[in-house]
Amino acid sequence: MYPEKGGFAMETNYIPEFLALAEYGSSYVAAEKLFVSQSTLLRHVQSIEEEFGMPLFDRTRKGFVLNAEGQIFLPYAQQIDSLKKRCHSMLHRDDDDKKAIRVYAEGKIIDLIMDFHKVHPEFSFDYYNQPDVQQALFDGEIDIAFLTNVSPRYIPHFQEIPFAKEEVLVLLYDDHPLAAQQSVSLEHLREEKLVMLVNEVASHDKFSSETSHLNIVASVPAGPDVIRMVREKMGISIIHGRADTVPPAPGLKVLPLDPPIEYELNIYFRNDIPLRRGPEMFVNFAKRWMVNHQEVNQSLIE
Repeated sequence: MYPEKGGFAMETNYIPEFLALAEYGSSYVAAEKLFVSQSTLLRHVQSIEEEFGMPLFDRTRKGFVLNAEGQIFLPYAQQIDSLKKRCHSMLHRDDDDKKAIRVYAEGKIIDLIMDFHKVHPEFSFDYYNQPDVQQALFDGEIDIAFLTNVSPRYIPHFQEIPFAKEEVLVLLYDDHPLAAQQSVSLEHLREEKLVMLVNEVASHDKFSSETSHLNIVASVPAGPDVIRMVREKMGISIIHGRADTVPPAPGLKVLPLDPPIEYELNIYFRNDIPLRRGPEMFVNFAKRWMVNHQEVNQSLIE
């Protein structure tokens, strides 16, 4: 079935199909995810196998499973796919100055974006909201990320610019028993029902190690959902900001933690690939902007 090993001329466009089949184990699901037919996907995967002169999957009753050779090829395929994306991003970085600035933020940057747009209305923003943001930044799928922490394996590849200092805060309805206090302790939180924002910084490593036993009754994707649930007394919430700059909100109260838990929000982008013109202008604008806007990430309730 497979020719003898010889010259190598793999079609790199087929790599995503190999990776999808390896991830899902189903040619139907993999084809659906990539918007191709099953027959096309399987033909392309077979083409890769023919290049190697050996199968890379075991066909079982439950689907496709990487065999030993496939397991060896997998990390190389991931690298090829990543390098191709990065190369494409660099080659086309100046194709269209009006192309969206691709950004992700753990904190609140809406004021920064609006101020930038007033000065540079020719640019638009594409907000990334998928898992594994750091890998997406590394692969060139997004241009800029505002993050509170970065995995050590990515640090050598990213430029870091300090942006804002924040702290973990507690959002309560105003007649909650704790609302009469000046601050809230972690021990208090362990006795409460919590509603959380899915990507809330308070769920990250620096905080989650302290709160592994919290009673989280709901995780929702948007700030207004958290506000509504707290107002309706479904629970209280953990947010981020600065206690001295959070604006008042009807029916709600914000208190600091005691002892406080603080963190830094930084701007990250690849340090070995030139930014496109739009993202570069946005980063330079943010550097100047943050000097006069230290209250940036005040709160999701603003």
